[in-house]
Amino acid sequence: MITPVSRSNLIGKHALVSFISLMSYAWFMESWKNWDPEMARWKAVGDTAFLLLWVTMMIGPSVSLKPAMKPLLIWRRTISIWAALLMSLHAFLIWDGWARWTIDGLMGYEKLPDIAEPVLLQPGFGIANMIGLTALILSLILLSISSDRALNWMGAGSWKRLQGLSKLIYVLVCLHMFYFVTMHYDLSLYTLVLNKSVPDPNPHTTLFIFLISIQLIVSCWAFTKTVLKKRALRSTNNVKKR
Repeated sequence: MITPVSRSNLIGKHALVSFISLMSYAWFMESWKNWDPEMARWKAVGDTAFLLLWVTMMIGPSVSLKPAMKPLLIWRRTISIWAALLMSLHAFLIWDGWARWTIDGLMGYEKLPDIAEPVLLQPGFGIANMIGLTALILSLILLSISSDRALNWMGAGSWKRLQGLSKLIYVLVCLHMFYFVTMHYDLSLYTLVLNKSVPDPNPHTTLFIFLISIQLIVSCWAFTKTVLKKRALRSTNNVKKR
């Protein structure tokens, strides 16, 4: 049986994470001030969601490398919940503000004069959105079981196996974001033919690539340490058996 966290501690943790999320959102909004306000809003929400997800993915490997950081583990669920909520808000803002409640809009189709059917103008946009939508669906599944009641009902083993989907979610989010911070807003035939202006360069491309690289390095380092530790333990046990 898992001992539930006290209500006061739970409220305090959610209040702190929500405050940090709000500050992050405000900072990103300021950095996007030269962009269209509606676009800046959904990008700031998405950027904040990524930062929270990144933090959750850093906690596990960091604890493996430095056990003294183990107290951070109690924050992982709370941060994950807010990451999923902000991912949902980001998706809604895209659906409402860009796609205009149409599947065609979400997939990169647009209506052009004198053409009866919608035309696929941005294939990368649709692919990236499908990747992001898959990540969102998986995150909502994990959000639905992010409680002590669900953990107790499912059992620790099954619950942890499902939580392993968080790594896949992170990879999908990175792929989704990589397209938008490196290619989507570049000068293209789409912008040239339709005389659409190219927005200012993404001010956070370097930051996001740096964060993704750091997480990858730390995860590989922690994995290698775990493998070497288990190999040393097996060698010691084999020596004892002799």
